[in-house]
This record gives sequence, C-alpha cells and structure tokens, in this order.
Amino acid sequence: MITASLNRAPIGTAGDSRSIGGLQSGNLLIFADARIDDRASLLSQLSESRPDSDADLILGAYRKWGPNCIRHLTGDFAFVIIDQQAGSIFCGRDHIGARPLYYALGSDRMHFASNIDALIAADPSLNSIDPEFAAMALVDNTFASSDRTFHRRIRKLAPGHTLEVGPKRHQIERWWNPRDISPLTLHNEAEYVEAARSVFATAVEDRICAAERVAVHLSGGLDSSAVAATATRLLRQSRRAEPIGYAWHLRAADMPQDDESIVVEAARDALQIEAFAPVADKDSIVALLRADWSRGIDAGILISEGAIQDHAQQQSISLILSGWGGDEGLSFNGRGYHAQLLTSGDWRELSRVSNNPGVVALLKGIRNGLRELGKGVQSAGMKRRTKSSYLSPDYTSLIGQFKHAPISFRSPQHVMAGLIDTNHLASRLESWALSAQPKFIQYAYPLLDRRVMEFALSLPGHMFLRDGTRRWIMREMIDPAIPDIIRRNTQKAEPARVKAAIPHLHKAFHRCADLLEGQNGRGERDQYVDLKRLIADLRGPEEAVRANLSYKRRALQFLLF
Repeated sequence: MITASLNRAPIGTAGDSRSIGGLQSGNLLIFADARIDDRASLLSQLSESRPDSDADLILGAYRKWGPNCIRHLTGDFAFVIIDQQAGSIFCGRDHIGARPLYYALGSDRMHFASNIDALIAADPSLNSIDPEFAAMALVDNTFASSDRTFHRRIRKLAPGHTLEVGPKRHQIERWWNPRDISPLTLHNEAEYVEAARSVFATAVEDRICAAERVAVHLSGGLDSSAVAATATRLLRQSRRAEPIGYAWHLRAADMPQDDESIVVEAARDALQIEAFAPVADKDSIVALLRADWSRGIDAGILISEGAIQDHAQQQSISLILSGWGGDEGLSFNGRGYHAQLLTSGDWRELSRVSNNPGVVALLKGIRNGLRELGKGVQSAGMKRRTKSSYLSPDYTSLIGQFKHAPISFRSPQHVMAGLIDTNHLASRLESWALSAQPKFIQYAYPLLDRRVMEFALSLPGHMFLRDGTRRWIMREMIDPAIPDIIRRNTQKAEPARVKAAIPHLHKAFHRCADLLEGQNGRGERDQYVDLKRLIADLRGPEEAVRANLSYKRRALQFLLF
C-alpha cells in the first residue's frame, strides 16, 4: 500500500522519508504497490542477476531509463519515486489501472496514497465534494472519470499515465495508448491461436507464481473459464494447493436448475475444483450501500463480490484471479469489423463473415457495416437519465460537464481502444482493489495483462469474427478441458442471479429508508438528492425493486446516513 505526504519544495529529508515507510536507495525513495512480471528479461536489460523485490526492480529501471522506465515495466503497479537530490517526484501507473494511486497537489505540498481515506486523514481539508462530479455520478450510470474523484482537490493518476512534479511545475503524460499498437501478421489461423495460448498462459503463470492460496472466478463464461482452466492446470503441474472457485450465482442442491448454474457446474466439474457462491444478505447489502462512495468503492459491483471477499478471507485466500476485461481484448466480439471491410471494399470477406449464401450475405454485411459506421455518435440519453435519477433539480444545470469522446466503430481496434478509454475497466479494478485491501486479498486479471492486450489489439479482425462466430480466437484457444456448453455459450445476461438477489435488495432498501427517515438533521450531501422521492421508491413493493435500481443505489451510496 502507498501512503505518504511530502513537501514539494524542498522534497523531504532522508530521515523524514523513513518515517513514512518508503524504500530508500541512495538519493532515491520509492513507494510502490506492484507486481512486476517478465522479471528475467528486465533483470537482463538491467545487467543484474539477483531476484530483486518489485520496488528494487522499478528503481533499477528508473536509474537506467529515467521517466521512460515505465515503458520497460510489465505487470500491475502504481509507484512514486522521490529524487531527493534533484528535488523531483515521479509517479507511474500501469497501463490499465490495476493498482490505484490518488494524490492531492498543493502549492508547497503533495499527498499521495493508494486510497482516499489516507489522503483525507493526512489533510482533512481535502474532504470537500466536487458538485459537478457528484451530479454526473448520480445521473449517468456509465460515468467513470479516469482522473477526477468526488473530491475537488483529490485526483487519480489515470491508467497508462505518469506524473512528474518539481518545485515549480508538474506534468502529466500518457505513456500507453491502445491506438499505438502495430498490426500483427502471421501465416495462418493456427499460428494466431497458438500465439494467443502462449501469451495468455504466461500472463496467468506470472500472476500465480508467488501467491500462497489462489481462488478463481467461475461464472461459467468463456473468459473466467479460460482463466480458471489455465490456472488450475499450472497449479497442479507445480504441485501447489488446488484453487477454489467463486461464482456470483449457483443453485442450491434442492433448487430447480437454471441456465447460469448449468454452465458454472459444467466448469466446476470439468476442472474438478470446489465452487462456492456466497450470498449477500440484507445486512451486508445495507452496509455496502451506507459505505461512503466518495472514498472510491462502488457498491454496485460489490453486492455479489463482497460476499466472495468475506468467504475468501476466511479461507486464507491471498489472490483471486478474474476473467474481467476479456471483452475489450482477446475475447472481443468483433464489433467494427463489418465497417472496416465496408470502407476498405473487401466484399468477399464481408460476405463470408455474414455467414449467409451469396448476395444475401453481402447485403447483410453492407447493412451491418453501415450500422456500425453510424454508431460513432454520442448517445443522447442524458435528459432521460436525469429524469430517472434522484438528483435534486437544483443541480441539473451541472450535468454534461464530463464527456467521453465518442467511440469509433470503424474497426475492431477502434472499438476496443474506445471502450478502454471509457475507464469502466479501471473503475471496477479500483473498487475491487480498495475493498480487498483490508482483507489482504489481491485481484489479478490475466486478460488485462499488457502483453495480452497488445497482442489482442494487433490482431486482424477475422480473429474476432469468423464465419458468423464472434469471439472466435478465444473459443479456439481455450483449454480443451472446458466443455462445449461453455465454449459455444453466447449468453451474457444473468437473470437467475438477479432474481435471487431481489428479495435481499428489497429488504435492504426498506432498511435504508428507515435509516434515512430516522436521521436527526440533514447533511451536506442531502441537498444533492430528492430525498422524498427516493424514500418513497425505496419503500416500493418487491416487484418494483428493479425500477431505477442503479439510480437508487447511486443515491444511497452518495448519501451519508
């Protein structure tokens, strides 16, 4: 975990540095939350042979390459390097944001930490809400800023960026951009599939090599099954402890079968591992909804995962492997490929991918290409979202201050890059990392490994969409242990899981309504929310729980009650 508070000019003394817990080496001091991969290659470039700690490796890279060191690092990391001789600070964050890094920069002082709580503890004046950010967060359920937070003066270092701070100036630069990846050309499909297997297996192996006890997500989907199968195989080959599987939903033995449980059970049985599906009850959901969202943890992606973390802590799990992120990389579904073929005039391939005979296939391909080209326009649903939300009318004028660039659908690479830049990946990674910190659990995402993502971004479009089959290369490269019911599964919806959660949510919402009505006085944040309407909707019948569900959750998370 990273946490420190430093003078900007001059940078703190060596004695001060030791008191705040960094690693000192000569005139350099580093604070790092990191797992550095491909260590042998890095050590070779540094002309070193000893297996240094992750922080030592980062410092060695910094001594050799300076700020450009970050381009030579592979893994999950956030770090801060203080050069006490030069009077400068250099901060870096991995390409996708697997490890959080927050900071507050003043005229003469810099605070930085792995979590917002530590920053506010160091300087309580930082606990000041940004009205524009709060309004957008309450209204837009797709909103995720790469560098802003709920607090005016607290910033995140965006994924794939560095921050350099000197006595008089600071500079932020993007060091990793998914649009900069060059295309890869191999001889045939078999070579692409084998290359995918190799880079993916390396990513999984790097993440489990030092973990004492490993768990895997087991949704029954393509991505989590691929991760679970490869991890299980590698752990068994090295005669290490068996992993356990965690699902968000799994039917009890006396309950009727459902589609989601069928694929989870198929993955569990194929891999011959234990699988658990801990359930969040009313009290745990209420606790999540009452947690201060402004401190970085989003309850919306923890209602199921929070129960898993609690169970994992009891099982002494130190690492949870997740298949999250595959949809934006190696398991991408090929959106944009029709548009690419249409604009390039590749009529033969456009007909083939449509998986229909003759002229019908070509016409279908043209239609799909035109649809994709027309998607590069921002959605105009903000008025509808504002009306559905519980934002007070006094703050609706602040809506629209944050806008992502529209996603281009001109090619699969354009779509993947645009999705990555929405920051929804990093938002989930941050919430899971922050919520797991107190439980001494780390998450790892092999499909978000930089080598895997750059490989995926370099692939030709027909690797993702072939003969009418989406996510083609992932289906081909997945471990043979995974049965066809998963390999051929195209469903993403989880109606059974949602249905099972509704009664618990209904009780939790009623309890939250009681707590809101029982408050003495009103807090600063209450002015942002239409409390009367929110409480009335929270008390609605069970069948109304799903109505405006994300907006109810967002309002509750924001309020302090």
